[in-house]
Amino acid sequence: MPELPEVEAYRMYVETALFESPIQKVELLREKVMKSDWKEFKKQTEGQRFISTKRIGKYLFMQLENKKWVLFHFGMTGKPEFYQSKEVQPKHSRLIIHFESGLKLSFVCMRLFGRVELVNSIEQYQKEHKLGIDALEVSQSDFSDYLSSRKAAVKTVLLHQNAFAGVGNWIADEVLFQSEIHPEIRAHKLTKKQLERIYDDLQEVLKIAVQKQANYHEFPEHFMVKERWGDGNCPKCGEELKRIVVGGRGTYLCENEQAG
Repeated sequence: MPELPEVEAYRMYVETALFESPIQKVELLREKVMKSDWKEFKKQTEGQRFISTKRIGKYLFMQLENKKWVLFHFGMTGKPEFYQSKEVQPKHSRLIIHFESGLKLSFVCMRLFGRVELVNSIEQYQKEHKLGIDALEVSQSDFSDYLSSRKAAVKTVLLHQNAFAGVGNWIADEVLFQSEIHPEIRAHKLTKKQLERIYDDLQEVLKIAVQKQANYHEFPEHFMVKERWGDGNCPKCGEELKRIVVGGRGTYLCENEQAG
């Protein structure tokens, strides 16, 4: 599933060509992905030019000249893809934005869990959908205050999108591995030092993942994510990683390194 680093890579990708030409037409191939009124979507987008982008967590917003925003949420298998001719139209294209230049932007979504939506205000959307601040923008004090006020397992709390938008399953596992914190420890029992370390490791993991454009093979050798699937071993001590379930989510850890 695309998470914060992947969606940031998508944002940078679409910005390479998004602003060059007005939209000639939009084409909907599968109604399931369109969450707005289709006639209104066409009316507000065709003839417009994109002027900026913004990402909040796993959500990609693209602003039009009329100040409306087109929202892409990629679900489990979604991605944006540019192409030129009909002959190379991406498989599983669900919505296509045709530009006057001849370039086309496809919303590719194999399993149809993604969605496209017309949004009037990002702030209003965040409020209505209880979407928190982007995890790369949250302050250390707000982060620590939130965790210390929650009695759930720290792994579960890190996944609260209403607090830290964009922290997905593997990211939470990686952060807790780097912080040497067991994922089942109750958040409110963490010490000030532990909270500060989790925050610092969260920022570091996200920044490296964005820098590497979510290419796991290029992550540092001390990252667990390379070993997370299958019968992997801890990159620090060599012990076999263990899989448990925390808050209904599959969770990987090293019991040797994350004893505290």
